[in-house]
Amino acid sequence: MKTIRIIALAQVSFLGFLAVSGIITINFGRILEIFSDVIGWIVESLESIFASILELGLFSAGFAGGFIGITVLLEKLNDES
Repeated sequence: MKTIRIIALAQVSFLGFLAVSGIITINFGRILEIFSDVIGWIVESLESIFASILELGLFSAGFAGGFIGITVLLEKLNDES
């Protein structure tokens, strides 16, 4: 992980040097747009995951409640017989 940070820092430093020298032009507006798109995609994904967990949780709770209820009812009917 430390190696990746060093390499990333070297790349950013090199690109910064090229930009300051006038060799390349960095479009910060486009970089910000890409960054905001990625953040938006992550937020939408988390909302979708949260909604899925809620739906599955409610379904699972209903299924478990029905299973427990039927099991208790059948147990009482067997005890009465």
